Amino acid sequence: MNQKNVILLKGGISSEREVSLKTGAAVAAALHEEGYDVTEIDVERPDFDLPDSGPIFICLHGTFGEDGQLQKRLEEHGRQFTGSSAAACRLAFNKLLSRDAFEAAGLRVADGGKWKPEMECKLPFVLKPVADGSSVGVFLIHEEDDRAAAEQAASEHGNYMVEELVTGRELTVGILDGKALPLV
Repeated sequence: MNQKNVILLKGGISSEREVSLKTGAAVAAALHEEGYDVTEIDVERPDFDLPDSGPIFICLHGTFGEDGQLQKRLEEHGRQFTGSSAAACRLAFNKLLSRDAFEAAGLRVADGGKWKPEMECKLPFVLKPVADGSSVGVFLIHEEDDRAAAEQAASEHGNYMVEELVTGRELTVGILDGKALPLV
């Protein structure tokens, strides 16, 4: 097998499909520029046909791309792929599970938890899906006027959580082989 062959998965079934298609196009172009043969697969359903061999570059965002489902399938088939394991993806994608893990590790987290429609929440607060992309379906509630529409949308769209609104600067630090990468 030519070590310069890569299978690139893009598209997906989540609300972030369009972003994933753009990510896939950019990654495919960069891989081509570096001399790789790229087989691009537009994933339109979870049971898509996967080629028998070759490393897999995942460019899927959101549900089925980042939540561990795809990674579990690839692990079960003994496939090499970019990113984290199925277990790590599941933990990172589910904000309530992540929150529990942070607390268990002794990290401070904002006050909050699983949201229920009958809850009284102190302003300002954030309503966000438990398991969706980082900013998909997020509502920042600063005033009472914002509350009703956000709570209605949350009750119609499933599993949400609530947290106190913490303002500040957001930083991302990637970790590769146990070493911190530059701040983003």
